[in-house]
Amino acid sequence: MMLPGRAPLSAALRTAGQLPHLRAAALRAFSTSAEAADPAPPAPPRLSVGDLTPKISHGPTSVGPFPPAKHVVLAIETSCDDTCVSVVDSNRMIRSNIQLSQFQALRSFQGVHPRVASAFHSTRLPIAIRTAIQTAGIHLSDLSAVAVTRGPGLSPCLAAGIASARVIAATTNLPLLGVHHMEAHALTARLTPLGRVHTPEDISTMPAPANIDFPFLCVLISGGHTLIVVVRSLDHFEVLGTTRDNSIGVAFDKVSRSLGLAWQAGALSGATPSGIAPGAALELAAEHGDPTAFNYSVPLAKHPGIGFSYAGLMSSVIQLIEAEASPSEEFVNNIAASFQQTAWLHMQQQLNRTARHLAAEMGTFKHLVVSGGVAQNRFLRNGFVNFAEKHGLTPSFPPAALCSDNAAMIAWAALERLEAMEPQALGCTSLPDFGFISSWPLDTRTRERQQAEAMADPSANQTLGYHSDDVRLLALVEGELASQREHLRQEALPEAVEQRAATAQARAERRAAARRQSRERRDAAAAIPTAAATIDNASLPCSTPSS
Repeated sequence: MMLPGRAPLSAALRTAGQLPHLRAAALRAFSTSAEAADPAPPAPPRLSVGDLTPKISHGPTSVGPFPPAKHVVLAIETSCDDTCVSVVDSNRMIRSNIQLSQFQALRSFQGVHPRVASAFHSTRLPIAIRTAIQTAGIHLSDLSAVAVTRGPGLSPCLAAGIASARVIAATTNLPLLGVHHMEAHALTARLTPLGRVHTPEDISTMPAPANIDFPFLCVLISGGHTLIVVVRSLDHFEVLGTTRDNSIGVAFDKVSRSLGLAWQAGALSGATPSGIAPGAALELAAEHGDPTAFNYSVPLAKHPGIGFSYAGLMSSVIQLIEAEASPSEEFVNNIAASFQQTAWLHMQQQLNRTARHLAAEMGTFKHLVVSGGVAQNRFLRNGFVNFAEKHGLTPSFPPAALCSDNAAMIAWAALERLEAMEPQALGCTSLPDFGFISSWPLDTRTRERQQAEAMADPSANQTLGYHSDDVRLLALVEGELASQREHLRQEALPEAVEQRAATAQARAERRAAARRQSRERRDAAAAIPTAAATIDNASLPCSTPSS
């Protein structure tokens, strides 16, 4: 099946001469039925950083055949290091859920390197998009919209995903929906209200009470955020408390690294096939430790208000670790268990304050939704379950694999809005001002204020026009892919940058040495006449007065 306008575009591109590799690979990836005459795309360029061989991981998906759906959305998620693409329909069917991990490549950095991660996204997105479409068994013409994470996240990574999404939306004339990353985490529970991925049978058999209705209380815990939120509607998020410094995910990761637990090989539900992430490694160690072995102070115990602060606790634990010359396995396990226990006590303290703050309307909430990467922690989940039962709430956790970053949650957040849109709003013929927002507040009032400030500054907006004419479309594709190539060339090769810096430094040192030697020679040359004059004066006979 050929998309409307696809043939003229192909002809225009072929007449443009020899196409660069990146554009050819991207166009083939975005086409669901390539022409038989087209040559096979060359392999993506390899970077000299770790193992770059794409290892496609299929996240949890529904089992077809799928019943007809009102809307089908293709979503891209690249806010951090994982390259994720998913196809989800309005029946809650996850038709494909592709995840490409950078675990091995980033292992040498002991964390996420933004420019390296962005380079991986740029080279792997065509593969992930093509695989997601083929796995879902659809054509681009079957899509209702394209969705992409717009923020918050790492700027270079967000830009890579948005560039691909804009090309797809422009070439297919589909609406392009930007999704807030943490908003998608909060809404994931509505995609999986049964606590698992849906099957076609669930459409007719799922009881209505299983749906998670607004408003609901939500806790978002991840590597970048620690939030307590009241989700009142699709467009009304009220943040009650957030972290003053480090998030709970950062605290878990740094303590794990200090204990030497990070990036271990092994297997864990929801972990990458090649290893266990730092937070999950700490959880495993804590299972064999004594949570009362070390007594840490619970942060903000004497401070009123709802909020989090994990920096002090994290620093205290790391100092204790560094003071131990040769930590034993028992010491490591006890540290992990004691830290995890105190981290939960701090969370429990803030949840109790939230319950008191919302005492007048707690009866209107039926669900406590806990989502985000750290929500995979089983110890913390047990604590949330106990809190929910104490306050008459039904605890709801997305499946573990959907707690970490994934594109299925981005697609569902877009679908929720797509369902609420007016029909005329779906016939988008132009792309709006659309760029990444690396720091994007979840609180609705704060977001509206920032948006008003941004609209008041025209210089901050960059309009990307769209026209059905093939020449305009060709220019659009060229511009987007040229931007990706330039980003790859200039920013995505840290070794080359470091090598150039080292070469420049060595050249500067050689020049400095040459200048120093030249100065020493000049000083030596200037000293020769002075020394000669001194010798001549010393050799003159002394004259004595005659008697």
